[in-house]
Amino acid sequence: FDSAPGKEQVIAACRLAEVDHVVARLPHGYETEMLPGNTFFSAGEMQRLVLARALYSQPKLLLCDEVTANLDKTTAQKVLANLRSLGIGLVFVTHSPDVVGCQGRLYTMENGTLRESEQ
Repeated sequence: FDSAPGKEQVIAACRLAEVDHVVARLPHGYETEMLPGNTFFSAGEMQRLVLARALYSQPKLLLCDEVTANLDKTTAQKVLANLRSLGIGLVFVTHSPDVVGCQGRLYTMENGTLRESEQ
């Protein structure tokens, strides 16, 4: 990660992860120091911050493990739409039917065997 990240790129990544409004309401907004033990964020907000951190580097391929697990349906749909709009490779590991509806190939794991499934 950059030692001095560009603020505009940080904000753009937070917007894609639908967490910009959460960061903006922190005591010092994007300048708030994050220390171990800070309890500013819910599980879903923390999850979206981690996603924003991954998006900051503008990856060509993103592996999303239960990316919508702690999100309400509306926020999950926004995050998924934002990810799809990037035009990058996306691999989702999920139990969520909302994520399963994304374009592409669908695989299921049953009894240790990976199989391509019909959508």
